[in-house]
Amino acid sequence: MSVNAIDPQLRAPPQLQHISLPGITHLPQEVARTEDQIGNIDMQYPGAYAGLSPIVQIPIEITVSIFQEAIRGGENNSQIDFACTLSHVCHLWRSISLSLPTLWTSFEYKHRRSDLHRLSTYLQRSCNQLLDLRFEIGPTDNDHLWRDLLRKAVEHVSRWQRFALLFESRMKYPHNIFSIFKTLSAPNLEVIEVGMDPSSEGQFPLANSAPFCFKGGAPKLLQARFDSWSLKLSSPLTSITTLQIAHPRDHRETLTFASFLDLLKSSRLVNLSLSGPAYHEPLQGTWPAVAPELRNFRIADCDAVAFNLWNYVKAPKLELLIIIDANPNTLNQTLLPNTNSQQSDADQGPFPSLSTLAFVSCRIDSLSLSRIANLTKSVTSLYVNDCDCNGYFSEDSNPLTIMTNLSPGTILWPQLRAVYCAMENFFQEFKDLEGILNAITCRQDFLRTHCILNLLDSDAKAWEERDPDTWKELLAGGFFMTWVPVAGMDLVPWPPQFLQKYSHRWDHIFMACYSGKPNKLLST
Repeated sequence: MSVNAIDPQLRAPPQLQHISLPGITHLPQEVARTEDQIGNIDMQYPGAYAGLSPIVQIPIEITVSIFQEAIRGGENNSQIDFACTLSHVCHLWRSISLSLPTLWTSFEYKHRRSDLHRLSTYLQRSCNQLLDLRFEIGPTDNDHLWRDLLRKAVEHVSRWQRFALLFESRMKYPHNIFSIFKTLSAPNLEVIEVGMDPSSEGQFPLANSAPFCFKGGAPKLLQARFDSWSLKLSSPLTSITTLQIAHPRDHRETLTFASFLDLLKSSRLVNLSLSGPAYHEPLQGTWPAVAPELRNFRIADCDAVAFNLWNYVKAPKLELLIIIDANPNTLNQTLLPNTNSQQSDADQGPFPSLSTLAFVSCRIDSLSLSRIANLTKSVTSLYVNDCDCNGYFSEDSNPLTIMTNLSPGTILWPQLRAVYCAMENFFQEFKDLEGILNAITCRQDFLRTHCILNLLDSDAKAWEERDPDTWKELLAGGFFMTWVPVAGMDLVPWPPQFLQKYSHRWDHIFMACYSGKPNKLLST
């Protein structure tokens, strides 16, 4: 068969039709040479890219800055020991790490037997730097180990800047645990946390314990978080500016209402968070108190305080008040002042500077809400939040619907500029969306003030789908804004930053536990 008889598509390329046999014999050598060239390129490739990031050639001062940022950035991840990890990467990094005392100032107990040696190492390497020490003791932890850790830490009490001693759930509170502190002086201590985990089911000792105090003083102490037991045993908190009190649910012993009023009298206290039924009702003859510097107050599941706050406390500088999970059976009976008392025009109420008021999972009737509004006329921002769809905000006990039903005859909070509403499934089920629209827009007509309704995107879409006409009117008048909470914050902002390293984790527990329900809406 001739070459011309072969199908043109099956013919070899012209350059191969005339190849000589000697040329074919050199092909294996050509292939081998090409493979060698590819191998050389592969070897050069990583080096070429590594040359763009000579990490071990970075100036020492920049490496130090990177290390410090790594430590700060890893503070929310307690599972990683960044200082130790950085020191084990290479000889250069280890040399830098060991010569940088600030990398070794933060220690957290990891529930391991090696922790005693690790603590000693950190204390040595941190030299004379101030310390951040945190011990969270669990029910299965070796008693001798964590007590030895505390004794070792006490040797450096003069360097404490932040100190935490917390006991986890289901653990019996160690008897006389505070005796170790009674002879100490903590001249540099700024932040302290002592007590049970807020969700704890642990046991307080029945007998009297040694008081929790620094006999030598803690003159720089500004922020504290206690449970009710450690608070009861603590020395007077005269220098504290930020205080959080958490009362374990199952602990029946409560503190006197008079002791709560004594706290408020402090000339330094600016921020107060109170969770759990830590205080009982005031006794007859209890005198009201003035909180001269209190600016931010948050109450969760503490009926005695929430109900009597309006009668017994005057806080001329209070700007933010958050009430969470108030008891629906007694709120309208005891939360309010005597119905026979008349409020003169000159009397601005107990909180004349209050600008932000929040109700979270509270049930309240129309008369009660009207009285509260009359006592807090200065409010410009109102938060109405619910944690889950459990009937807490029914139509007859929801502050937003009460405002709707009263308008336009009665307009609550005449200076109101913004309403923030987050209630699961509310806008899918509430019938009178036009009434809510009128309650917001009537302020423009009667008071010449513009109030904006702020809704989460899901609630806004639910309204738009159910009633497009009223939704368009809300938009056209500029009465709506999409509510986009700040990342990592609660829907109701809590400005005090308590020991930032742990604040969000513990505030999440605070809000979730003491509302007694999952925290679906409060944290983003």
